[in-house]
Amino acid sequence: MQRAKAGGTLRVLVLGDSLIMGEILVGTLRRLLGKALGSGGPGFFFPLEPHRWYRPAGLSIRADDRWKIYRITKPSVPDNIYGLGGHAFVSTAPGAFAGLRCGGDCAWKDVDTLYIYYLAEPHGGTLEITPAKGKPLRLDTRSPTRTTAVARFELVPGVPDLTLKVVSGRVRLFGGAFERSAGGLVLDAIPVLGARSNRWLRNNQEEFQRQLAARPYDLVVLVYGTNESEGDRVASGPYAEALAKLLGSIRRALPGGSVLVVSAPTRGQRTQGKVQTRKIMATLRGLQQQAAQQAGAAFFDLWQAMGGEVGAASWYKQRWLSGDLTHLTRGGGEEAGRLLFKDLKTAWATSQTRGSGGLGAGPVGKGATP
Repeated sequence: MQRAKAGGTLRVLVLGDSLIMGEILVGTLRRLLGKALGSGGPGFFFPLEPHRWYRPAGLSIRADDRWKIYRITKPSVPDNIYGLGGHAFVSTAPGAFAGLRCGGDCAWKDVDTLYIYYLAEPHGGTLEITPAKGKPLRLDTRSPTRTTAVARFELVPGVPDLTLKVVSGRVRLFGGAFERSAGGLVLDAIPVLGARSNRWLRNNQEEFQRQLAARPYDLVVLVYGTNESEGDRVASGPYAEALAKLLGSIRRALPGGSVLVVSAPTRGQRTQGKVQTRKIMATLRGLQQQAAQQAGAAFFDLWQAMGGEVGAASWYKQRWLSGDLTHLTRGGGEEAGRLLFKDLKTAWATSQTRGSGGLGAGPVGKGATP
């Protein structure tokens, strides 16, 4: 793969549920892509922990109790504005505090650009941002009109440590991002606890598209299906239509970017003492491919790449699938990340040969089907 845009920044957004989007899978993908394209920084982060399993790119997060957290999977906000990350972090009183620290396993030491995603509104408040180096920064979220916005700040190069403090009024944050101005691969990973792909339609689509376009992505990857497979059936028509609608919304926001749908991974069940792949996984995989084709998005068949009908038994035997036959182990997360990276690499090389500049539509790599 070539260096990202000949020295520029190449942004990839990965949306998924928290079962699939563990830092092992995402971290493997980020590491391999960064090695091929150069690392452009840790990317997106939530200013507060939306759930206890959230561990973004080696960053540790702390906050006080003067915040309320809302998300597309409930609890919800009346206006349905959750911004880029599907979450709304609303301060309840001046002095509300949050902080990020780059721990010992954090690999980013020279970020110099910070983005803050927030809601601008007539009764907004003021946020003080104190980076690891340099003077405190101020963000005034007051505005005559009510809309989502993204603020960009230049930082003294250093570790991605900072504190956020609400100085006055009420502030609604959606997230932030760290980058390096020198360029490279920036992978934004956004996991939502209990999410299904159709839950994103609860997010105000006009504002969601505005945030996607404000810091535009070259590639958006959707990795869903585990939560949808909780039952034995899925409403075929409504599911495919909702996913296609979301894909269309993303493509309208990023007309120059690519969109990739990754099929639901394998999931097993025990039948008469034997591990078998749940039949609903093949059904979901077919519906996801159908929606991708309808929306002109690329499709990667992770289910097939993991072994298809025998995937659950095979991955469990190799200790890549945990005892609940749903969660990936550390080794499984790394292997799934490698599979996705391999097909992205193949698709990227193909697009450069064709001169398309992106993934385009259709199948991607050996895991996909025509």
